[in-house]
Amino acid sequence: MPNGNTWRHIVPLFFLCAAVYALFTHGGIRSPDSEVAFRTAEALALRGTFALEGYLDQWPGFGMAPGRDGRLYSRYQPLQPLLLAPFARAAEAMRACPVARWFLRPVPGSHYVNADPRVIRGQTPADPGPHLVRALVMPFAILVSALQAVVFWMLILRLGGSARAAWAGAAVFAFGTLNLSYAGTLFKEPLVGLLTLSALLPLFPAGAARGSPGLGAGALVLSGLLAGLAVAAHLLAVSIVPFVALFAALQAYAGQGRRGFAAGAALWVLGLLPVLALLGWHNFDRFGHALDTGFRASAAEMGQRRFLAPWVGMSGLLFSAGKGLLFYCPAAVAGALCWRRLHAARPALSWTLAALVLARIVFVGSFVDWHGGFCLGPRYLVNVVPFMLLPLCLRIDDALRRPRPWAAAALLALAWLAVCQQVYFAMGEIFGYMHGVRWRGMAAGFDVFKDGYIYFSWRASPLLHILEGGRGPFLLRKAPLPDGALLALLCAAFLPLVGLAASRPPRERRKAQG
Repeated sequence: MPNGNTWRHIVPLFFLCAAVYALFTHGGIRSPDSEVAFRTAEALALRGTFALEGYLDQWPGFGMAPGRDGRLYSRYQPLQPLLLAPFARAAEAMRACPVARWFLRPVPGSHYVNADPRVIRGQTPADPGPHLVRALVMPFAILVSALQAVVFWMLILRLGGSARAAWAGAAVFAFGTLNLSYAGTLFKEPLVGLLTLSALLPLFPAGAARGSPGLGAGALVLSGLLAGLAVAAHLLAVSIVPFVALFAALQAYAGQGRRGFAAGAALWVLGLLPVLALLGWHNFDRFGHALDTGFRASAAEMGQRRFLAPWVGMSGLLFSAGKGLLFYCPAAVAGALCWRRLHAARPALSWTLAALVLARIVFVGSFVDWHGGFCLGPRYLVNVVPFMLLPLCLRIDDALRRPRPWAAAALLALAWLAVCQQVYFAMGEIFGYMHGVRWRGMAAGFDVFKDGYIYFSWRASPLLHILEGGRGPFLLRKAPLPDGALLALLCAAFLPLVGLAASRPPRERRKAQG
């Protein structure tokens, strides 16, 4: 448990992140994946069942499959809808609340409600009721994303970083990566990121140096349990499980030798198995097979399961104009370039994380839907970004500890530029923009999906044109400023925040002077 001194950092960090994420939230559901998750949560909250009442109006067959009882069920993992269900119930109760209606006026639109195309064009929906309910569940995404930043801050401390470095690193992670944009949506990535980071955290006991003499059975079981919950949130998290399991066993080996390796692996799996067993029962109950999540039963979506040459998807994930990690999250790339710093401090961790990231890139790049559809950047790499960022945080820690202010200033300037780029992305309406590209292509008789044009062409790149789709965050839509002026104002507001995150506390300054 965090001590009193730690809470003095955690509380302000959580509320700071929550406030910023609230400013940038879209206030509506823009992705069909998220719409299916919401409808499942709504079914749980109002009818006590996972069964859904019908397909999406705009995309029949997407994200759902008929179960063995003939009813429709989501193809996606159940954890997010389970956690979202109380928010859905509360939102339904607040639907008629005058205060909520006034605050959310005009009601932010959700793209997959009642087949209303005006909403995608940024216009006010004809029937605001269903849109209001979806807007009222968005605090779920804000809270989860803020908790993810807190866990990342704690992880930097566990790796030996100072409180200043932890604050600077958490600021870069929270505001200088794709996390800023994804916190404003109802995608599963923030929840999966929270759980995967939390699965790593118990493997670094507070106060333990290299090795893990303080690593107990409870920590190993808890880590396995959290990794299992990540799989229960998104099936793609299964690619992370073997690497976290291996690192848990290596940590136990560092403290207790060969017997510790075997015992550590067994304890970790002991935490994982109950979650996997429940998932298997959940699948069997719906589709009649423990390993069938609905993909096999959904003939309409079988095309998404085709493989392709890995280097095609990998090049798109890393270097494409519409999805490349190099362009959409350069902070993560900078972290990867600092890998040697992490390797010097934690060799086992550095090799594990390098293998984890590489495996995710190859795995995702082997599927035809490597791009993740209409979303900002490489959605399926968002959950490995914090692992890539850790070496950079240790490098920032080095710069802050040494009496070379120019090095720290240079790193913090780069961090601020990363934040500015993500603010630019978060201001835009990525979903409306990509629909606009599709519509313009249809009007010209051109299929924008042919040869991956919408993901590879610079002419369609959100990196250059995202603000042409309008503003995404519903609060920023109300700001009476041109886009350029608003962007400059927001970037200027983040400048003192980055500096404050790395400034030396008054107590430390007095110690240095005395």
